[in-house]
Amino acid sequence: MATVESPCKHAKKHPGPDGTGVRNWILNSVPDAEFRHIRPYLEPVHLSLGATVVEQGSEVAHAIFPNSGLVSLVVMMSGGRSSEVSIAGCEGMVGIGLLGGLNRSVHSAVVQVEGESHAQVFRVSCEVEAVKASAQGEGLSRRRAEQAAAQRLLAQLGV
Repeated sequence: MATVESPCKHAKKHPGPDGTGVRNWILNSVPDAEFRHIRPYLEPVHLSLGATVVEQGSEVAHAIFPNSGLVSLVVMMSGGRSSEVSIAGCEGMVGIGLLGGLNRSVHSAVVQVEGESHAQVFRVSCEVEAVKASAQGEGLSRRRAEQAAAQRLLAQLGV
């Protein structure tokens, strides 16, 4: 499988409210004249690894346009189970229901990858339902995070 370079790397870079370049594709597709009108309403927010930035069923008043990292959109199901239904990065947004007039979120939004493409942190979960055990791991690559989670789970199980 071929690797694909992050689309955020070569973004147009409108100047954001803090003077740094905007790398979100949606915001960068807005023509300069219109962007100057919305720029005062933008606020930079750090998306911390593991943070839930939107709770399912909560009121949504703002959209989030990630400049980097990845945000998982997760639906909670009966019995406490969850399923990732989508992911948003620098090419998308969190809170898309606002465009259709929805003010309540139908999913949670959780930061799964934090940081720039050269300094990302991954977090994964490893779960064995048969013995009701789970563990989380973090790493600078998805593979290392998966290995850390598996090692923690094996330690929990005494293996």
